[in-house]
Parts: sequence; structure tokens; C-alpha cells
Amino acid sequence: MTQLFLHSDTSNDKELISIYEKAVSEAVELYIFSAYLTHWDVKNKLNSKLQEFKFIFGQDFGLSKKEAIRKVLKWLPSQLKFTLMVAQGIQGFHPKAVFWKNEKNEYYALIGSSNLTHAAFNSNYEANILTKISEQDFIKVKSWTNEISLKSIPVSEDWLEEYQEAEINYKKSTVSQSLMDKLFMEMPNYNQELIAARRKQMRNHQTVCNQLKSLIKQCAAGKIDNDEFYVEFNKLWSWKSENKGEGVGNRFQDQTWKRTGKSSDFRKLCIAIQSVFDAPLAERDNVVAKQIDWLKECGVSTRGSVFSEMLCQEYPDRYPVLNAPIKKFLEENKFKSAKGASEGSRYIDLSMKLRALLAMQSEIKNLAELDVLVQAEYRDSTDIDWE
Repeated sequence: MTQLFLHSDTSNDKELISIYEKAVSEAVELYIFSAYLTHWDVKNKLNSKLQEFKFIFGQDFGLSKKEAIRKVLKWLPSQLKFTLMVAQGIQGFHPKAVFWKNEKNEYYALIGSSNLTHAAFNSNYEANILTKISEQDFIKVKSWTNEISLKSIPVSEDWLEEYQEAEINYKKSTVSQSLMDKLFMEMPNYNQELIAARRKQMRNHQTVCNQLKSLIKQCAAGKIDNDEFYVEFNKLWSWKSENKGEGVGNRFQDQTWKRTGKSSDFRKLCIAIQSVFDAPLAERDNVVAKQIDWLKECGVSTRGSVFSEMLCQEYPDRYPVLNAPIKKFLEENKFKSAKGASEGSRYIDLSMKLRALLAMQSEIKNLAELDVLVQAEYRDSTDIDWE
């Protein structure tokens, strides 16, 4: 099945927008790309069974419009706010395409000349083609999408405040420079001793990593109860000074969680962690966001510091620890997620921006190292066992 859509200034059909409506309503995986975004008039809601979604537009020339960007953000459900992204690390971002998979395992591509503008759907001369593609080609699309997303950041209030629309004179806008240059300017003070101590903690963690994963898997499967998990977990996630001086020396944070987290529902926590461990790289951010929102819905308080540290220990390049010091760091740097974003969406927004921040410098190697510097500078108490 192949359909050709030829549009002119006298056309009065709605065929192209109808394809967008079809895609968003039936897709279980959906990827939208536009060189710039100045108009969004899709009425249908995203399929409730949607599993993977990304919407990425460009910032070249400053042509994308805040009004349209905010309209897309309003259209997106709270748990998917982070999936609207700007290709801030790419100069020459020009795709105009929609790719999707439906519940029948059919794969489609809409590719052509039309950006997401009012003129492209109404008065321009445009040519687009809708065609079925193979599963193998769709896998290529997912890999390409993942490559682009690594050079993109979520659109949020802090980004929108800094973004400047260009006058329509098609001169290169100052927005061609990364907006990350204006975000998170105040990095915590670098401290080589703390970095060395954090690297030692991470090496210590590797000595018990497999045991910890096995414990999490058993708890997720219901093979051990809450009390058993709590006892064994504290043996495997501890300071050196704990457990009669025989602690592992791998825990990043203070002992607050021992007082506040003991009554947590550890099975639900472990189900969430295991879901992330099982997720492929290209889908992991979405899975993390969904699990955080689920844990919040279930009232699991350890979804913050404990859940995020397990992610940071396993994926130090991708996920930060979420605790009081990092929240103070974000407040000082005026970090703002998209309005109405869910807790999981805000966490992925933060993760992506911190990844982009680290890419701009060379001293701090990963988010686990950034965490130790943030804790040293923003924690009220210095009662931390860095050894």
C-alpha cells in the first residue's frame, strides 16, 4: 500500500492531517520528526496502548514557534511531556517524517516535504508519500531515532524561557548555539578527592552487583517478603562503617532512608527496578518514567532516593540520584520541567539535560560523579561516609 499526496495552493483536502490523526490514534510505537514546528492541529488523542513515542523538532534559524510548541505540550499527557524534544545538538536537522507501528504489527512511514506548519497543510506546494515498511526498516528507524534523541533535550519551561524566535528573515539565529550554554551554568565545585572516593564506591558496588540484582529479582517475583528484603538489602547496600565495620561501602546517600523507607512496599519497588533492568536501551527512558509514575500512584516513597540510586549505580551515564541535595541544586539553577509533567516525565527531562551538561565538559565522567559534588555542596549535614 502506497499513497502519494500532492498539495498545491488551491488544494482543499485534509488528507495529510488525516494521516497524522490516524497515526496518533492507532500507533503503539510512534516517532514524529519535523525540521521546525510552527503549527499543530491534531485533534485525536494518543492511543492508550502506546508504548514508545518521540516527537523531535529542530531549532535551526529560530523558526519554531513557542505557541505551537506549547500547544503540543498541552496535547501530550502528563507522563509523556518529556517526549517532546528539540534537536539542540544537531545543526542541519531537516527530516519531515512520521513512523509508526500499529497493534496488528503493521509498520508505516509518512515522508515528504511538509514540515509542521500551517502553510504546509494548507497553501504550500508539497509532496508526501505514505507507505508500509518492513519490520527490519522500522528497527532501523528506532535506532536512528535513538541516535537523534541522544543529541536532543526535552522541551520544558526553562528551555522555552531561553528560546528566542527569529524574525522571518532566514538569517542564522543565535539559537543555533546550544541553549545548554544558558542552562545549568553553575556547576558544583570540582573536588578530586571526592571524585576518587565516589569511584571507589562504584568499584565496591561491582563486588556485590550480581547478588543485589538477584535479591531484587527474587523480591519482584514474591519469593522473599518485605522484612527479608530489607535485612539483606542493607547488607548489600551500605557504608563501610555499617554492619559492624563490614559494610560494602557502596551506598551514595545518608541513612535517612533507613528511618523513612523501612515500611516501604519493597516488592513494588523491586518490580519497578527489574522492569528497568529488563528494558532495551532504546526504550529504557520510557520504562523509567512509567515505573516512577506507577510507584507514585502506589504510594511507594522509596521511588525517589532508593530507586534512582539503583539506576545511577547500574547506569551512571544515564540516570542521576534524586534526593534533597540535587533538588536544591536544581532550584538554584532554575530548572523547570514542562508544565503539567508527571514525576516520571520530570525525572527523564532532568536526566537528559544532565547528560547534555556533562557532554559539554571533560572533568566529571558521569552522573554518579556529579552526584558526589552536588551532595558535598548542597547537603545540610556532612554526615556522609565517603569511604
